Amino acid sequence: MGSLSTPPQAAKLANPGIETDVVKDLQNGSLSYSADLSILEDAAKGGMTASKFSALRTFASELNTPGGISVSPYVQQITDDVIFGNSANATWNGGAATATPLGNLTAASTQSQANDLIGEWFLGTNLPSLNLAQLGQENLNPTYKPSTLPLYGPSGAPTYQDVNQGYLGDCYFLSSLGEVALQDPSAIENMISSNGNGTYGVRFFVNGQPDYVTVNSQLPAMRGYEWANGSQLEFANGTTDDWVALVEKAYAQLNAQTNAPHGMELDSASDSYAGITAGDGSALTLVTDQSETPTTLSPGASASSLGSILTNLASSFSAGEEVLMSTPWWSSGNLVGDHMFMVTGVNAATGALTIQNPWNTAYSGSISMKFTETIQQLAANNCTLWVTTGHPAA
Repeated sequence: MGSLSTPPQAAKLANPGIETDVVKDLQNGSLSYSADLSILEDAAKGGMTASKFSALRTFASELNTPGGISVSPYVQQITDDVIFGNSANATWNGGAATATPLGNLTAASTQSQANDLIGEWFLGTNLPSLNLAQLGQENLNPTYKPSTLPLYGPSGAPTYQDVNQGYLGDCYFLSSLGEVALQDPSAIENMISSNGNGTYGVRFFVNGQPDYVTVNSQLPAMRGYEWANGSQLEFANGTTDDWVALVEKAYAQLNAQTNAPHGMELDSASDSYAGITAGDGSALTLVTDQSETPTTLSPGASASSLGSILTNLASSFSAGEEVLMSTPWWSSGNLVGDHMFMVTGVNAATGALTIQNPWNTAYSGSISMKFTETIQQLAANNCTLWVTTGHPAA
């Protein structure tokens, strides 16, 4: 939008009030998240006009351009999502069971619509629907409640033990988060940024490009139910930290975009937890921007073939690559059918893999949450290994 001393004339003529706000908030040619939010909130007062809308579009078009205003990639994208539009703007959910129309910002947008768009992208107030009726599951009377837990637990960093899958079939996604936390916790830390106001920016990779959403601290809590670990959070849960539940909620919000990868159960865009049910190891790409290769183990595979797979697997795991393991629907026992697991160790000498179930401490039954299986046993069960290639995104 130009330097502090010479703001662009188009924006200045379109709406001097917005231009004054921008100039006032600039710090060495840069705008922070909070300054950008303040500019948009001021512009929303009284609703849009042709001059306001034109000025905002000029402002947004000058972000991170030569001679323009410097902002973080996160702030640039969410500003564009408010001003230029996004497919997720089609509806407003706000935690309700049924979404209502919202729409992209226009010169005729009311103050209420403009505030909802700002809330969606900057404040995380367009909460995903908690309704699981489309999945044929019973609703457990959840309501959104603010969490007081820290982002990370006692260690101050994400760990795979933080993952506790709750009442949602998104084992593929939560296992991916846990595996990344195991192999490269800094990739999780770089994925999440605190805005300093109880909200967080969460970065995914969609078609190789960063895609950000904002979440607040409101998480779905059940009424009259409790997991084995004592948590009342309906979905991803735990008692020491929030990062897994917040990223899961961010993924449900990302699902509202038509270009985002959707859960395989419904395979459609919606701002909902139901929309992220069922998937495969490609969620690793969503988190790290790495490619991943699935290898299905055959019951009839030769010892030499399995030995070669194990050698390559051990090498990849030692190099820091993520490894997941999925089962076909007919598996049983510790190898729960139609489920995704984290691989937390590969022993080339014994041929055994150490496997972690993402149900973790939320589960109270007889199935082991951490166990070992030889590659021959996994082949006998026709399991699939998912292995990433390339370094995790910084």
